[in-house]
Amino acid sequence: TEDANGNLWLGTEDAGVVKLVTGGMVSFGLADGLSARPIASVFEDGAGGLYVITAGVTTRDLHRLDGERFTGVRPRLPASIRDLGWGAKQVSFRDRTGTWWIATGEGLCRYRPGTRFEYLPHTLPERTYTRRDGLAGDNVFRLYEDRRGDIWVGTIGPGEDGLAVWRRGTGRIE
Repeated sequence: TEDANGNLWLGTEDAGVVKLVTGGMVSFGLADGLSARPIASVFEDGAGGLYVITAGVTTRDLHRLDGERFTGVRPRLPASIRDLGWGAKQVSFRDRTGTWWIATGEGLCRYRPGTRFEYLPHTLPERTYTRRDGLAGDNVFRLYEDRRGDIWVGTIGPGEDGLAVWRRGTGRIE
């Protein structure tokens, strides 16, 4: 992703996060607050905050760049969700209303609008969307917010490959 200052951020399999700046490169790893490698996603929210998702063997942590270091949290998920999925790139994000969307192997978790980053470890999702709600499957692989604020959800798996959209106007999945 490109940040507000024009720097290019890259996630790697085993070297953490790399920031390409004019005249050089800066890398961030475990010593800089990241909890694991590889990097599943790097993204910026509408307020200019830079976030990284690490994909450990049994964890998927969300990190925010706070100055020169990352602060990490592990978002709280319903106890019924044990499979974190294996999606990469856009697997979680904060939309234009401040709502966090977290992809898992057992559905898409939506947190209450305005939930602060530091509260994610203590806050259950407001709603978890699954096949019962209209997704093609429960293993969410990619997410995307379009210019209308609708959330596109790609799923993957045997008999579960598909694309659905959560319509902001209705709050329903098509």
